[in-house]
Amino acid sequence: MARRDRVLERACDRLEYHQPVAALGMAHARLRRQTGRALTAGRALLGNERYAPFLDGLGGRARIEAAVARLEKAAVIDALPARIAARWEELDNRVRETGGHRYFLPEHGELCRDMSRMSTFVKDEAAWDFMVGERDMRERMDMQAKRLEEAAGGLRDCAAERANVETRGAAFVHHPDYPDWRIRAERAVGQATEILADRRTYAPHFERDPDLARTLLTASAKIGWALRDEGAEWERIRDERAEAEFQQRQRDMSQDRGFST
Repeated sequence: MARRDRVLERACDRLEYHQPVAALGMAHARLRRQTGRALTAGRALLGNERYAPFLDGLGGRARIEAAVARLEKAAVIDALPARIAARWEELDNRVRETGGHRYFLPEHGELCRDMSRMSTFVKDEAAWDFMVGERDMRERMDMQAKRLEEAAGGLRDCAAERANVETRGAAFVHHPDYPDWRIRAERAVGQATEILADRRTYAPHFERDPDLARTLLTASAKIGWALRDEGAEWERIRDERAEAEFQQRQRDMSQDRGFST
């Protein structure tokens, strides 16, 4: 791995900005042969039960697994432009240091934008798929983050609006803004419920903010209870208003006919 870092540094110094690490030629080919031998040894070590107690006891298993995973991906990364490859390895190191998902590191967003700009120079299919996968993952998690904010913000706004009316001693279900509030509240509760039912998809966001899932659950439950408790009263009020509107239209039509005669 140390030798690979040196090769990446040499590639960044010697190659044109669009050339892949593999363009180093013999230096890269020699590294690939050495990497192959290291991978064979690493996989054998991890797969041999005799060494399991020593690896687990010394905490070495995780380090070897991480090294094997990095070297397995190296062939794909080396088909990227050298500076992009070096930045990916720096990002990968940062992910291991922080223990979080790479999406939340600002370097990942910057790297994805640069990979998109450099994509025309990437001819290797696996490297191309890698870049597309990173971009798609980022776009997907952007949408998840937006949906989380919409749900949390909707619940927060609905709770604040309701509390503002109730502090004045009025029953909110009779308030003129209640119909619109109820639509927005049902939408926010529905969003939160769908998100919480799919925790695996949103796991990176919940791991980054452990309070987020609890906040969504508590806020949506509280508003959900209010919606259910007021359901019958709201139906009665809505029916009364509909009947009053109907009667008013009947009176208006009668007046119109009277004027026409």
